[in-house]
Amino acid sequence: MLLIALMLSCASRQGKYVDYYSEMFKYYNNRAFDHFPEDIFIQEYGFSLLQIRWYSHLMNALEEPSIYQQKNNDICKVFRFTWLRSFHKPIAVRLVVNNDSTGVMYIKKSDGRGGYSSGELIINNIKELVEVKTLNFLYLLENRHFWELPIHDPEDLLGRDGAQWIVEGLWEGKYHIVDRWSPIDGPVRDLGLYLLFLSELDIYEGDIY
Repeated sequence: MLLIALMLSCASRQGKYVDYYSEMFKYYNNRAFDHFPEDIFIQEYGFSLLQIRWYSHLMNALEEPSIYQQKNNDICKVFRFTWLRSFHKPIAVRLVVNNDSTGVMYIKKSDGRGGYSSGELIINNIKELVEVKTLNFLYLLENRHFWELPIHDPEDLLGRDGAQWIVEGLWEGKYHIVDRWSPIDGPVRDLGLYLLFLSELDIYEGDIY
């Protein structure tokens, strides 16, 4: 009886996965992925087609704009941390830096799971930052040498489950993106955690991975 129950359970889960991926393929075939232009991000940034479409899919669900597409705006100063955990809700925290060094944060969260489904937007907050908090982030950015960090870490070994930590930056026409898998320390983790701290989202320590 136990074996039958397990078989039925596995079949049920498999059916859900098949339905999910069928839905994703339909989405991929009928949607323009302009968050990360495929030719540029494959050839110049070393991303796979699956990564580009997965990230774009979740960005659309979070109702986030493409930072890369603002590259030609010479006065744009914006940074974003996107956190895609396998079994937790996707999160994006975007900081726009004003000319007076104050900032505006756009805090998004969906009810999906970062490694499986995008879900629907459930948190969409805007928060203003005073000058000192924005400057603290910019200091951390410089101290961690963000602009010199490699896009991918060659020692990153992707596991079955974990989290993508993606940090993007655009400063007066200069764009950079850094992508890491479940960093236990280092600059990407520091930058991501600091933006989460500024966002004041409730995150349990055990859910940070």
